[in-house]
Amino acid sequence: MLGGGEEQLTEGFDDLSRFSPDGSQILFVRDEDDVRNLYRMNVVGGQPRKLLNDVLEAAWSPDGAHVAFLRGTPVGAGNVVLLGIAEIRTGYERHLARIENRLCYGVSWSPDGRWITMNEASLTGNVADESYIDLIDAASGELRQLSLTDWNGPYSAVDWLPSGRSFLVGQAADVLAHVSGSMGQIMLYDLEAAQCRPLFWSSIRVPRQGWNTSALNLINDNQVVFDDLNAYAELWEITLTNGTPDSSVRVLTKGLGHDRQPAFSPDGRLVIFSSNRSGNVDLWTVDRITGEIRQLTDDPADDWDPAFTPDGQGILWSSSRSGNLEIWTATAEGSHARQVTRDGVDAENPTMTPDGRWIVYTSSNDQKLGVWKIHPDGTGATRLIAGNFNLPEVSPDGRYTLLSQFMVQNSLIQVVEIESGEMVDFEIDVSRTMNFRNTLFGRARWTDSGRTIIYIGQDEHEHSGVMAQDFAPRQDTSATRRKIAGFSWEYVTESLGISPDGKHLVISARFDRQSLKLAEVAGMLED
Repeated sequence: MLGGGEEQLTEGFDDLSRFSPDGSQILFVRDEDDVRNLYRMNVVGGQPRKLLNDVLEAAWSPDGAHVAFLRGTPVGAGNVVLLGIAEIRTGYERHLARIENRLCYGVSWSPDGRWITMNEASLTGNVADESYIDLIDAASGELRQLSLTDWNGPYSAVDWLPSGRSFLVGQAADVLAHVSGSMGQIMLYDLEAAQCRPLFWSSIRVPRQGWNTSALNLINDNQVVFDDLNAYAELWEITLTNGTPDSSVRVLTKGLGHDRQPAFSPDGRLVIFSSNRSGNVDLWTVDRITGEIRQLTDDPADDWDPAFTPDGQGILWSSSRSGNLEIWTATAEGSHARQVTRDGVDAENPTMTPDGRWIVYTSSNDQKLGVWKIHPDGTGATRLIAGNFNLPEVSPDGRYTLLSQFMVQNSLIQVVEIESGEMVDFEIDVSRTMNFRNTLFGRARWTDSGRTIIYIGQDEHEHSGVMAQDFAPRQDTSATRRKIAGFSWEYVTESLGISPDGKHLVISARFDRQSLKLAEVAGMLED
């Protein structure tokens, strides 16, 4: 707009906008009834026109006559993402690639029209050695996976240089960069030479169950502009009376760290949580009576997913000390740490049965994908159910465990019987739009002695918070769904813990700050 003013172009839950090559049109994705659809509209105004149904994101072809798009489809207990090309005029589609059980994002078309790129990461984003840039031949569909460094972190979306021979890309140094706060490296990759040239370091946004990734843009030969997301999170305690929150909120932790994943001790006095407040992701406790904060682990590796053992004498968590995330245990003070699982790829989200016999956890290992149980001494590993399931939580009576299944546009909270491994006829559909793209919707806890499930959900205003729904096998209890606490435009409710007596709720309230950064790269982009 002349004069630097702003004017609203669309109405609705719209994002991922992209200008056409000639600058006359805008491509964008709109959330409609739990489905994302692709639209375009003229920059000068007018009504948006729907191009394609059920599209996660899309990019223009260099001539503006086609779009490359991603479409996700749940298949059984997994997800399939299709990469396709569609004609703007006719809508005719041609599918180039089919990717199973991966998070795919960042689709882009090279300026010469020859290549399409997209990024791959694990569904949770936490699996080492599963982050790639896919280079796809736009004519033949031939796909080649590019791994540019020895790091494990996911990549940002790429930005092609005008020649089409090179592109800019950022990569996080580790898979937990979204909570550890570790830096990423912006690089120039030469396709012909298959070589990477480091340019500079910066914090970057990386994906977390969605499309929350930094976008790089070369605005001239000397400057790169990109977006970033800085965040900190505090633990807040909310008192519940008959499941209804009191008006007051008590702040348990403060600071610029990322305090999250709260869980109560069996006596309700301590809250264990993970945080990067020491510069690394470690485990901490806060005493609800005295307010004392104590560090339990201090290791260069990442420690998170904490919980107390049912007797309160020990803790269990996920740690990358062995090179990938595995389940570990220690005393309640953090001493005598011992590795329990030997998954080899990714074991996370430990939760223990009340009798202390089993630790239930999830594996993202392609060869072991699903929910497992194992004895605390590391014996008896048994898969309960195969598939794309995460975030188990054992019921107070030890009979069931909650599961979260991350789908393309929603999450499903489901329940499995621990003894038999049989799925219970019950589910909670956690629909979501993409405005909060760095939150795991469907993270759940039991309360009311197993009669109620509380979980991270989204309200009608797209605010995240704690929802509740009654649990009754073989019954549809969706009519009992209700908001509990934590819904606000000022912060994101990211994770939760509930006291054993159900009278105290602790949430991780995350505050996000988005910014644009400009980097001078004069003389570094010879192509």
